[in-house]
Amino acid sequence: MTVWHNGCFNESGEITLSALDSAFSGMGAFETLLACDGRVFSWSAHEERLRHSLAVLSIEAPDLTEIREVFMMLLSRNGLESGEARLRVVVSGAQGRAGNVIVMAAPYERPAVALTLATSTNVIYERSPLRQVKTLSYAENWLFHYEAAALEVDDVLVANTAGNIAEASMSNVIVRHEGRLKTPPVQAGCLPGVTRALLLKMSSEIRVEEIPISQLAEAEEIWLCNSLRRLQYATSLNGRGLAAPSCHFFDLSEALEIMIANGAP
Repeated sequence: MTVWHNGCFNESGEITLSALDSAFSGMGAFETLLACDGRVFSWSAHEERLRHSLAVLSIEAPDLTEIREVFMMLLSRNGLESGEARLRVVVSGAQGRAGNVIVMAAPYERPAVALTLATSTNVIYERSPLRQVKTLSYAENWLFHYEAAALEVDDVLVANTAGNIAEASMSNVIVRHEGRLKTPPVQAGCLPGVTRALLLKMSSEIRVEEIPISQLAEAEEIWLCNSLRRLQYATSLNGRGLAAPSCHFFDLSEALEIMIANGAP
C-alpha cells in the first residue's frame, strides 16, 4: 500500500517516526473520509474540522492545499479508482508547529445498514475541550467499541455526566421520540460530524436538542451517522425491538448516496 508522508510517496506503506514524535502522546489530529469511484466526498468540510482540531491543540496547521490532489494520486497508485475507499489524513505536532503529515488510502467495505445497540455503562465528560475535535487520543472511542463487542451488539450509545445522550462510539446519533427527530447538540459532548451537519441542512425535521437517556426507553427509531457508514438504523436497543425505519430515513439515505456519487466538495 502506497502512503504519502511529508511530501513523499512510500510504496511499501511503511514510514519511520521518531520515538519522541508527539503523535505518541496523542498530540495531533486526523480526518477519515470516503471516496467512491475516484471521487472524494466532502473534503472541504473535513479540512475545516481538521484545522479547528489543530487550533484547539495549539498546533499550527500545515499547508493542506495539495491534500485533495494527494488523495487522487493515492487512489490511482493503490488501484482504488473504482469502488469505495477510506481516506485518512493525520497531522501530528507540538505546540506552535506541525510535525508529520501522513495520508493514506485503503479499500472500504460498507457495513450493514441495520445494527443492534445497547447503552454504555460509562459516560463521557461533555465539557472537555477535546470532545469536539478528532485528536490522535482516540482510546476512549475504542473502549466504547470494545464494550459493544462485549455486550454482543454492534455499537453503544454513550451518555454524558448530565444524563443526556452524546453519541455512539464513533458515530453521531439521531433519535425519533414521540414522532420528532432530534440529535444532541455539540455541547452534549458529541463530535460535530460532517454527515450530521449535512443531514441537518437536508432535513428541517431533525432538531438539535438534548436527549435525556430516559427517553431511549420510548424511542421509536434510532439512527447513527458518520462519513463512512452514512446512515444506519437500529433494530434494537438493550434487547428491545425498535420500529422499522420511516420513509424519511430512506429518503435521506438516497439523497446522501447521490451526493457521494457526485463527489460533493
